[in-house]
Amino acid sequence: MAHADVVLVLGSRTDLPVATGSDIYQIFEFAGIEWQLAFFSAHRHPEELMKYLRDRWAEGTSVFIAAVGLKPDLPAAIAAYLPAAVVIGVAKTTPELGVADPASSIVAMPPGKPVLVAGYNSVGLTNAALGAWQVLSVGKRARQDQLAEFLKAYKTGPDSDVPIEAAKKGGA
Repeated sequence: MAHADVVLVLGSRTDLPVATGSDIYQIFEFAGIEWQLAFFSAHRHPEELMKYLRDRWAEGTSVFIAAVGLKPDLPAAIAAYLPAAVVIGVAKTTPELGVADPASSIVAMPPGKPVLVAGYNSVGLTNAALGAWQVLSVGKRARQDQLAEFLKAYKTGPDSDVPIEAAKKGGA
């Protein structure tokens, strides 16, 4: 398998609309971040997940983004299997659980198993992509400057009128 800087792990294919509703793919493409998408259930297939994660780690992947919903144990499993990796958790809200349960499992990690929290749903995945870009830019001034310029132009929220395409070009 080809090297990836970042792996996005979704608990199931039903989580895919949250990813496609975010800007994660476009951000990775613009930043030149090599990435992979994987689907794993930490509680149904822990051995396969562990092998996949260890293989990616051996290939040089150091940032893992995990989006979770009904079974919010995926970020914790990644942090347990790869204690030196950067793990970014994103909670997916569900009608059954709202926001509390998935988010609380991410923020309630024990000492020594850090999981960074990027937010909820598509916004959380967009923030996770930007966070991954930040992590991968440490010590690389040109990449940090590229990110800073992108973020100046990339505005979000109800008053935003700058789509990602304009941010890629440096603003509207």
